[in-house]
Amino acid sequence: PNILWVVVEDASPHLSAYGETAIKTPHLDQLAQQGIQFQNAFVTCPVCSPSRSAMVTGIYQTTLGAHQHRSQSSQGKGRAGEEFWDSYRLPVDSIPRLFQKAGYYTSNSKNGKPNGSFGKTDYNFIWERSDYDGADWSSRKAGQPFFAQVQLSGGKNRQARRHADPDQLQLPKYY
Repeated sequence: PNILWVVVEDASPHLSAYGETAIKTPHLDQLAQQGIQFQNAFVTCPVCSPSRSAMVTGIYQTTLGAHQHRSQSSQGKGRAGEEFWDSYRLPVDSIPRLFQKAGYYTSNSKNGKPNGSFGKTDYNFIWERSDYDGADWSSRKAGQPFFAQVQLSGGKNRQARRHADPDQLQLPKYY
């Protein structure tokens, strides 16, 4: 099967497919109807870069030593005192590489559009560019299955405010 892995920065289950009525997400709702929709989720580190590190490896952040937020910068240089991250390579194959070895075309897109930007790669280790065949799946061979990471800006996108009427939003009681 083709694998479409959508990661939304600072997301929550506030999608129509999960019962949200004030925020409309028709494209994600269609994907949910045609694909697999998870009803339960668990995260071992609710921060973006450690979370990405665990998702792309299938290994707990603490096992990898990747539990500090952005301990590896996108330029390949760690913060002051974190020289370890300048050379830390994964001791295992990443999930995209495993799919690649199984014959899949792998991609990592910032927005899912053809010829779009490459998606986030600020994992807490030095990632291998060769794990991804491209920024989208349009260059795959005819009939070749794909594993595509699509990363969307979600909650960090301040433009999202224009899509919902704040007076219609129902915050959970714990807020």
